[in-house]
Amino acid sequence: MSKLVDITNAVVSRLNAATFTLSFTAESRLFPRFEMDGIDSLLVSVYGANESWERESRSGVYSKAYDVHVVIDSPVQQSATQTNLNSSVESLIDLGEEIKLDLAVRQMDNSPLVEIEHDEPFDSQFFHEFGFFHSVITFRYKGIG
Repeated sequence: MSKLVDITNAVVSRLNAATFTLSFTAESRLFPRFEMDGIDSLLVSVYGANESWERESRSGVYSKAYDVHVVIDSPVQQSATQTNLNSSVESLIDLGEEIKLDLAVRQMDNSPLVEIEHDEPFDSQFFHEFGFFHSVITFRYKGIG
C-alpha cells in the first residue's frame, strides 16, 4: 500500500479507538463524499488528499508530505429553536477541536504531524443551503524518502 493510504488507515484506527464527547465510527474513503442523501446522523470520513515531494538534496533525497482530510458531516435540525440549533452546532465544532487535540500529539504510521489546517469551523453555505454541518480538517504528516 502507499504511505498515504497507510497514514489514512492509521488515522481511522486512532479515531475509532479514542473516546470523544460525540459517538461515531470513522470511515476511510478513497475520495470525498459529496452527496448528502442517506446521511441521517453524524458521519466522520477520512481520506488521503495529497502527497507532495520536495527535493532536499542533489542525491535524490526527498522530503515528502502527506495530507489527510478528516471530514465531519451531520444533518442539523433547521426548525429547532435558536438555542437548540446553537447547541447542536457547538457540539459539532467541539468535536472538531477534540479530534485536532487528539491527533496533534500522535505520529501516524511513523510519520510526525507537522501541520493542522482548519480554515473555518464549518461551511456556512453548506449549512444554509442543505441543512448540514460540514467541516474539513487537514492533517499534514511528514516523511523522508
